[in-house]
Amino acid sequence: MRIISNAPVKGIIQVGANDGGELASFAQVASNLLLFEPVEQARQLLQQRAAALAPSVNVRISDLIVSDTDGEVDFFVGRESGNSSMFDLNPARPAFHHHNVHDRLVRRRSVTLDSFFAGQQGVVAPSEFNYLYMDVQGAEHLVLEGARQTLRHIDFIWMEVSYAPIYLNTMMFWAMCHLCESLGYFLAFHEESRWNQNQGDALFVRSDRFPPGRPH
Repeated sequence: MRIISNAPVKGIIQVGANDGGELASFAQVASNLLLFEPVEQARQLLQQRAAALAPSVNVRISDLIVSDTDGEVDFFVGRESGNSSMFDLNPARPAFHHHNVHDRLVRRRSVTLDSFFAGQQGVVAPSEFNYLYMDVQGAEHLVLEGARQTLRHIDFIWMEVSYAPIYLNTMMFWAMCHLCESLGYFLAFHEESRWNQNQGDALFVRSDRFPPGRPH
């Protein structure tokens, strides 16, 4: 996780929190966390790790899928929880990912970030957060499409990016760069995975608050 120097993090929204492997890092920079994880087994461990941070860190956990639509959607549950996705695995995916297996298809409730916050008025507000962290196995663009109002408060977007179509309907890295640019963000940092050449991580920063090329 990268933060622009001297740029305060008010709070972090994590979509695809899995079992909470990033919580310790989050707690070093923010005391307000909103975490979404629809896979029950992973969420149980996430809740345990979140409880260990109390009371110094305020952690809210939701079991909802975050997407570009409200209602029920298909959700593919992976044999490894971190491989679960709204998208099925691509039969033509690179050989490195052949160990990824979806065990079952379920119907789950989906919500956009915008409608989530609209339904949480007086409880939690998007203005409490300025960092969006996503790892949703190829569906990151759907999260962004459903967060147009929420993004008004978001300065930083960190996400996993793909260079190969591991999941069906995945948006590739450069297409994701174009989408984020259209939303008012520039690519501030990017690195390929050290163990998986088909994926990496990228940090996008809001250009009207942190113009590129200027020290922050």
